Amino acid sequence: MTATIDVPGVRMAIEPLADALRADGADLVVRDADSQHITIELVVTDDACAECILPKDVLEVTIERTIGRSLGSTARVNLVDPRSQSSAMPTMPE
Repeated sequence: MTATIDVPGVRMAIEPLADALRADGADLVVRDADSQHITIELVVTDDACAECILPKDVLEVTIERTIGRSLGSTARVNLVDPRSQSSAMPTMPE
């Protein structure tokens, strides 16, 4: 039997990761969760240690594995990372 995947359960599962990130000026916020998809936002403060926070792809896999071990979930994690959004494709001037 697979555990129910919900926002409070995911929050509890990732709390140790979120706690470690808080020491570097970042946090993890669960935005949505169901049996197939989990959306988590990385919140980075202005005074965060950018070099201390894992790259998006590594952090995403780490979160996914942590949730899998804690909740027995195979849900896919989508990490919303503001660091990757700032390097998104530039808009073209008109």
